[in-house]
Amino acid sequence: MSIDRIVKSKEVVAITGRSLASIWRDQKNGRFPMRRKTGTNSVGYLFSEIEAWMNSLQVVTTENVQVVASGVRRGRKPLVA
Repeated sequence: MSIDRIVKSKEVVAITGRSLASIWRDQKNGRFPMRRKTGTNSVGYLFSEIEAWMNSLQVVTTENVQVVASGVRRGRKPLVA
């Protein structure tokens, strides 16, 4: 039996590289693990659930992505040479 640990929101942001707002939005839509109440005014996440979520993410390859505009950053004008 392994011991799971509780991680706070700030650490989840550092681990996942996502903003707190996007984490909360995905929680609300069922696409991210839910917080757990750890005290009267305290919440945290189970590290194992965060790890499982990260492992479930799709790996990006040339076969499963579509080029939106070659050589151009998405949402930006092309650089003038």
